Amino acid sequence: MGIQGLLPLFKNHCKKGHVSELKGQKVAIDAYVWLHRGAYSCSAELCQNKPTDKYLGYCMHMVNMLKHNKVIPVLVFDGARLPSKADTESDRRSRRKEALEQAQIHLQNHRYEQANECFRKAVDIKPSMAYQLISQCKKEGVEIVVAPYEADAQLAHLARTGYVSCVITEDSDLIPYGAPKIFFKMDKYGHGTLLNLADINHTPTANGSTDFSKFTHDMMMRMCILSGCDYLSSLSGIGPKTAYKIIKENRTVPKIMEALRKLGKFKRQENTQPKYREAFVRAELTFKHQRVFDILSQEMRCLTDPPSCLTEEDIYFCGPTKPTDIVVQICTGMIDPMSHKPFVSAPSYASKSSVSFNSFSYLTCILEFNTTKNKHNSNLFQ
Repeated sequence: MGIQGLLPLFKNHCKKGHVSELKGQKVAIDAYVWLHRGAYSCSAELCQNKPTDKYLGYCMHMVNMLKHNKVIPVLVFDGARLPSKADTESDRRSRRKEALEQAQIHLQNHRYEQANECFRKAVDIKPSMAYQLISQCKKEGVEIVVAPYEADAQLAHLARTGYVSCVITEDSDLIPYGAPKIFFKMDKYGHGTLLNLADINHTPTANGSTDFSKFTHDMMMRMCILSGCDYLSSLSGIGPKTAYKIIKENRTVPKIMEALRKLGKFKRQENTQPKYREAFVRAELTFKHQRVFDILSQEMRCLTDPPSCLTEEDIYFCGPTKPTDIVVQICTGMIDPMSHKPFVSAPSYASKSSVSFNSFSYLTCILEFNTTKNKHNSNLFQ
């Protein structure tokens, strides 16, 4: 998830902070990040189809931690699969299947620690699990939005239109999507690292830090694509540092392709220049024009309006259009974003106190935080 090795480039443009600094503000959260974290504690049960909803306990703790700090949460969920991401999703399914097979082998041989590690890699967040969290949020008056397609694009839309003041996520893809303010890797106590992209062009650069003073958003986006993203794998030997140098000297797509040619990146048959250029442009269009849900108008729209020369067919990979009534039902959590049918609710297995806000468990967490806050050394850049 995200662009590997990208965040260290922004090390000197970030600052550590606490979510309480966003007091009184509305923030958008990548809900699947919390679902994945919560699923780690019950990954073996989930992978073996055993009854559990332990993952909800973690998610609702995080929701109520924000509320305790007077921050207003808006949970954003992934929607339907995006055509641009088909190859990435296929690779992830293959890796999960392989991890599950390995877990079963370890389990048969009583290697429980190794089995649990593989189960964590194999766990998949199903729509029914997301619906459990959506239902719980609705019960407790917490706002939710289901994206038509990728949650990242929806998060960026909410931030770019001012509906929320910040995005809380693990995913560096919010950088090429252009979210103005991003709070990365928030722990269960509310600590994280803040990146303010809106001010990055004006941030003084120390010795050895990456200078983005002359970077436009398009340059930032192209640097991220060149580094390797969900919509286009990186070329051999091209990571974020090299991508930064190439983009700093070559701003347009033709010049970028020429720079790559001079570096000998198109010698292998599978990486011909026309093929890579086409995929590069498609990734750029996906970051710019992916479909999102506009809460105020209750309609689906593109993150940014595409130029008039592009038809619906030209940007089909950004997500096909859908009837407005279907979109509203998807994005308000009423129907499954893929099947367009009502959710089949998974039965609730946990007691009410384990899912909803439990004052005793939260007090325990606060006490734990007070005894360990001086030892806090969470580092985004390790």
